Amino acid sequence: IGALEKQSSIYNFKEKGMYITAKVQLISGNEGARAKGVFGIGFSGSVGHRFNRFLGVGGGIGYDKYIWASGENLFPVFAEVNGFLTPTNTSLFYNLQVGYSFAQANDAYLLTDAKGGLLVYPSVGIRFGKEDTKMTLDIGYKFQNATFTYEDIWTRTTNSEQDLLFKRLSLRIGIYL
Repeated sequence: IGALEKQSSIYNFKEKGMYITAKVQLISGNEGARAKGVFGIGFSGSVGHRFNRFLGVGGGIGYDKYIWASGENLFPVFAEVNGFLTPTNTSLFYNLQVGYSFAQANDAYLLTDAKGGLLVYPSVGIRFGKEDTKMTLDIGYKFQNATFTYEDIWTRTTNSEQDLLFKRLSLRIGIYL
């Protein structure tokens, strides 16, 4: 039994070649009249090439909703750089995503026009797991530009344009293949 336990903890992270990730996240809310502390959600997937343990480069797509009960939907397209610090099954890692998010109008929320913008998302975390598929848990800070134009519910002739820079703490969990 001792030999079997030792064998299952052998370092088996694929340090070179293609990688695939899938992540879900909880995006912190911010206080104030606009968001009122309401949290957001998001998910993303990426594909890339790992050159060595310290450097992987790829790209991905996702979905972000910075305020849960709103019609403000963003669809990021990003490039990413990531790396892992130690040659063990449990390792600290870094990840940096930079890209552009597309926004979508939403008539149900009187959101008549929406424009995305630049996305920058640095994060640090931990990779863990004994099998070939690893789990990740990370924390980061999202910076996202967007502009939303709302129609006034009472007059239907007045618009309110909100030019925003979201700055939000994000907690993600993911699968790394």
